[in-house]
Amino acid sequence: MKVAREVADDYLNAYYEAIKAGKTRHQIDGVQPEVLQAILAHALMSQRMLVSFNSIGQMNCRLIPGRCVCCELCQGRLLQSCPARPDGATARHAGCAEQASSLPSWRFQRALAPRLFEESDVSDLTIPQTLLHPLKAKVVGFHEEENEYSFQVEYPDPTVCPNCGVCGEVVRFGKKQVKFRDLPLHGRWVTLWLIRRRFVCRACNTTFSPALPEMAENNRMTQRLAEYIIKAAVGRTNSDVGREVGVNESIIRALFQSHYEAQKHRYTPSAPRVLGIDELYLQRTYRCVLTNIEEETIIDLLESRTKPQVTAYLSRLKDRKDIEIVCMDMWNPYREVAKALMPQAAIVVDKFHIQRMANEVMEKIRRGIKAGLSQHRRRALKGDRKLMLMRERDLTPMSQMVVETWTNQFPELGAAYRLKEEFMNIWLLTDEVDAREEYQRWQSSLTPEQRPQWAPLTTAMSNWEAEIFAYFGDGQRQTNAFTESINRQMKDLNRVTRTMSFEMFRAKMLFSVDHKMKRKEKPRRESPFEIGYGVPTEADLARLAPTMLDMGVPIGKLLERFLEPPINITPPPSEAG
Repeated sequence: MKVAREVADDYLNAYYEAIKAGKTRHQIDGVQPEVLQAILAHALMSQRMLVSFNSIGQMNCRLIPGRCVCCELCQGRLLQSCPARPDGATARHAGCAEQASSLPSWRFQRALAPRLFEESDVSDLTIPQTLLHPLKAKVVGFHEEENEYSFQVEYPDPTVCPNCGVCGEVVRFGKKQVKFRDLPLHGRWVTLWLIRRRFVCRACNTTFSPALPEMAENNRMTQRLAEYIIKAAVGRTNSDVGREVGVNESIIRALFQSHYEAQKHRYTPSAPRVLGIDELYLQRTYRCVLTNIEEETIIDLLESRTKPQVTAYLSRLKDRKDIEIVCMDMWNPYREVAKALMPQAAIVVDKFHIQRMANEVMEKIRRGIKAGLSQHRRRALKGDRKLMLMRERDLTPMSQMVVETWTNQFPELGAAYRLKEEFMNIWLLTDEVDAREEYQRWQSSLTPEQRPQWAPLTTAMSNWEAEIFAYFGDGQRQTNAFTESINRQMKDLNRVTRTMSFEMFRAKMLFSVDHKMKRKEKPRRESPFEIGYGVPTEADLARLAPTMLDMGVPIGKLLERFLEPPINITPPPSEAG
C-alpha cells in the first residue's frame, strides 16, 4: 500500500520533531493506519527509534540514545553537526566525508516512502497482529469474549505452483475456515479461525492447499502450542494442561504419545563409565532405574527390576564394554546381570543402602524400647526418632545433651546408638584393609543379646562382602545418592497420575527435557602432511566430524521441570473442545 507523499512527509516530520524536542516517550493514539505504518517502517529500518505497544494498543516511540538522527552512515555516533542537517551545517561526520553528497536528508525522503511500504514486513503490525507475533499469518478479524480471544487469520496467496513450478498461474479455488488453538493470552484461551484456501494452477490444472508449517494440523493447534503442551505435561496431569490451553485431554494424551513414539526410536544412549542401577517403587511395583553417575543423568526407566528385563536392556546398550564400574543396591539379579554382561566392570554396592540397614536396625530397637514404657516415661522420649537417626557429628550442642540424657536413662538404647555410629564411621576410612579390620572389630563387639537384632545387617555384609568393600578400592567410591534427589518428585507425580500407564510415565521422564550431549572427537588416522590444500569433500567432512554421545536426561533439568509452579487459569464454564 502506498501512502500519499505529502501526508507521510508532514506527519513524520511532526512526530520526529516532537521526539527531538525532548518528548522521549511519545504516545500515538488514533492516528490514520497509513501514517502509523509509515512511522513504523522508517523508525525500524533506520534503527533510530524504539517502537513498542502498551497494553491498550498505544504505540510508544523513543529515540535510541547515541544514535544520529540525520545520517545513515555514522555507526551510531551522535556528533554536533552533519552535512545533511536542515540547518546547513558544513561539518562532517567521521567516516562520512566522502559520501556527504549522497546522504539522505533528515526528512523522510518522498522517493523512499513507497518502497518501504511495499517491502517492509512491519507494515502489518496492527494491535491484534502484535498479539500473535511471531506468527506469519495476517489477522483480518478479532473478537474478544470473557474467557477467550478469537482471531480470524489468513496466509498470503502462493505465487508458484508446488507441482509444476510455474509462477503467476495460481488462482483461488475455494475456501473454508478451520479452527486452531494457540497459546493462551492474558489468562484466556486463544482460537485462530484460519481462512484455509484452495488454489488451482492454470498451467497444470492441479489443485492444492499450501502447507502450514506453523500449524500442527493433525492436532488442530499451532506448533508452538504443541511444544508447550509437551513441556507442561511433565509435572502436571493432562486434564490440568487441557484446562489451561483449552484443549481436550484426549488430544493432549495423543500428542504426547506421538512425541514419545518418535523420540524412543531415535534414543540410543551411550554406555557410561560408571553405571548406576537403582530402583523406585512406583504404582505398587519396583522399577529399575539406570543412571550415569558421573554425568548425573538418567539413562532409562525399566518397567520392572526382573533379571530378564534388565538383561534384555543392558545387552542392547551401546558400547557396554566401556563400563568400568557398576554401582547397585543389594538385589541379586543386578549382580548376576552385571557379571554376565560386563565382566570387566567392578561391582560396587551403594554405601547408602547398607547404611540404611543399620538405621533400620537402630529404629527397630528404639521402637521396641519405647513400646514397653509407661505413658509418662514415653513422653520423655518425645522427638527421639529424628535425633537418634542423625549422625552424631551433625547434632547441635543442645541435641547432643538430649541424646546423651536418653542413652544414660536407657542403656540398651545407648548401646544400639553407639553401634550404629561405629558402623557408620567405617565408611569414613579410605583403605579397604583398614575398613575390613574395623568391621571385624565392630562385629566382635556385638554381645550375644545384640547379635539377633543386628543379624539382617551382618548377613548382608557376609553375602555381599566383596561388592561392599569394593567401595574402598582405588577410584571406586561411587554412590547413587544423586538419584535420591528426584525420587520424591517422581513419587509425587505418580501420586497425581495413578491412572497413567507406565509407558506414558516413562515418556514424561525421558523425553520432556533436552538430553545431555557429549562431544567425542574421532582419532586422526592419516598424517596431517598428506591432507593437501584442496577443498575437502563431503566424505572427508563426514569422516572427520565428531560423534555426539547421548548421556541421558539431566537430573537438574528434570528437577527444575518438576518444581515449576503450574499456571493457574480459571477455565470458562463450558467444556474445553
